[in-house]
Amino acid sequence: MTDQLVRYSKFFTLIAGFVFGVIGTVWSFAFVDRSNDDLKRLTDQKAAVTREMQSLEGIAYSYFIANQQGDLIFMLGRQNDARRDVASLIYRGNLLDRATPVRNMIG
Repeated sequence: MTDQLVRYSKFFTLIAGFVFGVIGTVWSFAFVDRSNDDLKRLTDQKAAVTREMQSLEGIAYSYFIANQQGDLIFMLGRQNDARRDVASLIYRGNLLDRATPVRNMIG
């Protein structure tokens, strides 16, 4: 009886190991690969959105610089009527991180 029980337990262990191995392989193909594909797709979408945001930030920065430079040109273009105090404030505001483009426009 004991030999028969040992033989059946070995057989059952072999069959259970095979079944769980097949289930793990099927699970890997059915779920894990699909999840990896979804993760790659979402990562690509995130990268695209990040590139768009950087592009829009660059456009907004360029627009702001052009707007400030236009204001300075307008104010300094009419030298007789120009309010020096307002022109000075605008110029100082542009010096924060935009000194070179503003100086080039004024110069």
